[in-house]
Parts: sequence; structure tokens; C-alpha cells
Amino acid sequence: MGEVSRQSRFWERPLTSLSRTEWEALCDGCAKCCLHKVEDEDTGEVYGTNVACKLLDLKTARCSDYRNRRMFVPDCVRLTPRLAGELAWLPATCAYRLRAEDKPLPDWHYLVCGDRDAVHRAGVSVVGKAVSEIVAGPIDRLAHARRMTLRLAPDGSEVRISMPRWGRTADALAFAESRRDWLERQLEALPPSDGIAPGMVLPFRGTPLVLMHIHTAPRRPLADSATLRVGGPEEGLAPRLRRWLEREARALIEADLAEYCARAGVAQPRLALSNARRRWGSCAANGTIRINWRLVMAPDHVRRSVVAHEVAHLLHFDHGTQFHAALEELFEDDVRKANRWLKREGRALYMHFG
Repeated sequence: MGEVSRQSRFWERPLTSLSRTEWEALCDGCAKCCLHKVEDEDTGEVYGTNVACKLLDLKTARCSDYRNRRMFVPDCVRLTPRLAGELAWLPATCAYRLRAEDKPLPDWHYLVCGDRDAVHRAGVSVVGKAVSEIVAGPIDRLAHARRMTLRLAPDGSEVRISMPRWGRTADALAFAESRRDWLERQLEALPPSDGIAPGMVLPFRGTPLVLMHIHTAPRRPLADSATLRVGGPEEGLAPRLRRWLEREARALIEADLAEYCARAGVAQPRLALSNARRRWGSCAANGTIRINWRLVMAPDHVRRSVVAHEVAHLLHFDHGTQFHAALEELFEDDVRKANRWLKREGRALYMHFG
């Protein structure tokens, strides 16, 4: 953003007379124009959200790559004097809109008071009020949904809202806003990413194992009741461990899948290990079942509950009453207990391998 002299009070002139530098300097820095908008399909009404463009620095309310922003966000609006007077979604406090309407700038505008942080102290900017689109997720309209739910992806990468098909977008946005404190607590509780190093504790089938690196030992990891021993160069430790965990996961899940398909009386479908960041398992329309390999680190009953869940989808593709009855019959343990474990501990499974 260019720097210009405040002494000339250039902002009081008509917008069409401003130079490029003066035009850029008129921005008050609130960043509300960097928040996504949602149009109601039924009414055409446009609603604001608290979901910010991926380029927006949420701490400063400034674009992190303003000069090249359109390379990364092609639909970023390039504001002009004409648009400043036409775009109804521009906030009433926007300096461009105010001057297009021939109104004075507010006292907190930095051109008036000389303080660029005044917009934040006045509570006008998005600082402390927005979430990046990188972690914000879509709104899912589900035929079987009876209420709105807000969920954080297992790895914390996305927030997803589910709601009935007849629900209003505005209600979903209001619901998400009302759960801001909950979401902030969930994000703060995310376990920090942790690398792989000798002496660390790595879970395997629900048991914490101490990682022991012995250079002369076999490269293939060997687990006992308390340790996980692995040899070879320390530099390749992480990829070797991940490959071993994935092999173990495939063997265990293949056995789980065969068992539950036999119980359900259905043919065993193709299994694919998933590296999904947002779900533990899925069942495609063609019958392919995908299970997140990280479940090999969870207790057996948790992993098996996810496999049973997806096999139940081979019988009933939705989450209706018949699906839940089939799942209860297939799974030998307590589904609710397994779900509670995933809700409480699942995000920790992303600590070591991203």
C-alpha cells in the first residue's frame, strides 16, 4: 500500500480524481472485503461470513501477498470508483463506500487520526473475529439431518457444518458464529506436531511403545509389549516407521473387513488405505471402502468400529435407523465408546506423521 501525505487531505476529493497511490491509501485496513460472502439460493440475499481469504493475515488484517493476490485468488474483486458506489455488500464503514456516497471518513480512520491500529481498537476490523478458509469447511445439506452440527476435522484442518436440506444458509452462519468459543477451545487443544526420534513414545494398537533405535538391528520394526525396535540409519526412521505402520494397518483392516463382510453376508469389496485429513473411513458408491491407516495406532476396538461402520454402509448407504441397527448387530463392542475415544483422542493420531 502506498504512502501519501495526509496534509493534502486528498480523500476529500472525488474518487475519480485520485491517483493510484491515493486510491490504495484510502483503504481503512478493516479487511471486511476479504471475508467470503454467501448468497441465499432462495432469496438472492447476500450474507457476510467470518471466513477469510487464505491470503489474509488474521493478526494484522492485511493481505500477505497483495501485489500477486490475483494469481492465487483470481476472483478477488478489484475495486473501482464505480464499484465502490454499486457493491451492496461493502460494509457501511468502508472508506471507499463512504466517499462514493460523499460522506466523511470516521475518526478512527488512519488518514484522519494518524494511527493505523485505530481501526482495530475501534472493533471495526476483522482482527480476532475471523477464521481462515484454510481451516473453515463447507456447509453440507443432508436429507436425513434433523439439526445443525459443527465438527472439526480430526487433524484440525477444516470446520464442517451439517444441516437439513431445508435449512437457511443464514441460520448455519449464525450457528457457526455462536460456536466460536467452542471452536477456539478445540483448536487450542490440538496436540502439537511431533517429529520421530529415538526415545519418543509411539502408540501401536492402543499401546504406547518406546521407540528404540539400534543401528545394527534389522531395519524392519519389531514391537513387543513395551518397545518398538528399529535399525538402520536414523535419517530414514520416520518413513520406515510409517511404511511399517501402513503394512500392519492393511493386514489388520483386511482381516476386520473379511470378518464383518462375512457377518453381513456381503461380498468383500476392495480396500484402500486412506491418508484423509478429515475422516476415518468412507464407503464409495462402487463399494470401495477406504480406512485411515492411522487407526492402527488406536485401540483395536476403535479401528474395528470404523471398519464395521463402513461395512454397514454396504447394507444401508445412509445413516438412518436401519443402518444403525445393522451396525449394532455387526459390531461386537460398544460403538458409542469407540466414538467417544475418537472424539477425545483421535486428533493425537496426527501428531507424528502429519
